[in-house]
Amino acid sequence: NWVDENKNIYIIFSRKEAGEKLNLSDKTITKAFKQLINHNLIREIRQGHSKKNKIFVGKINHSQHESES
Repeated sequence: NWVDENKNIYIIFSRKEAGEKLNLSDKTITKAFKQLINHNLIREIRQGHSKKNKIFVGKINHSQHESES
């Protein structure tokens, strides 16, 4: 089940798994995660020691002006 009790969509991945799937180094995947978090495109919730984080997909809002460009 990839939806929480509030209907928020998430995935469960370690950064190591994400790097392997995307063929990126640890340094690059860490930088990419930081950028995604800083732009509110994802947020991570820790699940506890030795457990993978839940990665929630951010809500994307766009205005009519953006879609016209």
